[in-house]
Amino acid sequence: MKRRNFLQSALGASAAGVAGFSVLRHPRRASAGWGAWPDDKAEAMLPTARQAKNVLELFFYGGMSAFDTFYTVPSWGDGQGTYLHAFMQQIEQRFASCGFSGELSEPFAEDGAGELVHLGPWAAPLRERPDIVARMRVVVQRHDSLPHEGANPFALTGSRLGSPRLAGVGAAIQRHFLERPGGLREAPYAYILYPGVDFPTDNVKAASSVGLHPGSARPLSVTVDQGSELAELLARGGVGERRASFDRAVDFYQRDYEARFRPSGKGAPTRSAERSIMNRALRPPRRQPAPGDPQRRPL
Repeated sequence: MKRRNFLQSALGASAAGVAGFSVLRHPRRASAGWGAWPDDKAEAMLPTARQAKNVLELFFYGGMSAFDTFYTVPSWGDGQGTYLHAFMQQIEQRFASCGFSGELSEPFAEDGAGELVHLGPWAAPLRERPDIVARMRVVVQRHDSLPHEGANPFALTGSRLGSPRLAGVGAAIQRHFLERPGGLREAPYAYILYPGVDFPTDNVKAASSVGLHPGSARPLSVTVDQGSELAELLARGGVGERRASFDRAVDFYQRDYEARFRPSGKGAPTRSAERSIMNRALRPPRRQPAPGDPQRRPL
């Protein structure tokens, strides 16, 4: 490129930058928060009663085969020792050692070809929660990326590795609820749980990517492992037999702290983001009802 042409193009770019700045000085305000459902498409929205309040997304990129987990067709490979039947003997032995005597698979739904797909043996813990199964969706993907370096980011985000738009589902959830009126809080709305075994070259950390979302949309990444420091803290080994006394003390201090937000000592306490965060942290875990329990509620 000639020097004169370079200067002309540079001046043109500078002028465009100035014009762009003048436009961005007074940006248009969005009429709704990011991810909000458009008003003119309200009739296509899912009814409130059918909308999920909590979402658990499981991503399997190795280990258990889909054919004996979430996409089992018992007739496939029968007599040839393939698909589910490739390891049937080991599966039966493993389940027998656990005292399991039910069916190894359970009908779930028909696929696009009209084939009745079952949930396989390794999905047994989920099958014991019919309220979860009733709302569960199984997504089957097909791509031409070689495993696992390029396939994992694409399967997790829908974008190819290297794309600036590459972002996980957690980023969309975190941004949507964070930017809603009153949504600003310290506790995250989305969490990414990683197993203790990590293969850096497999690029599964793409689940925590934010792409073109702001940094505030990043979900909280937590490593879940029996030998991790988090697991040791949750066990509360340092409390021991004095657990009940400690819990009563915490309850007392919590009530005392909340009373400070009642101006006259009566009525509802004033709103406080810090108090809401503390109450959420101290909230005991909900009991998981046994199968058939009338108190069971969907997620």
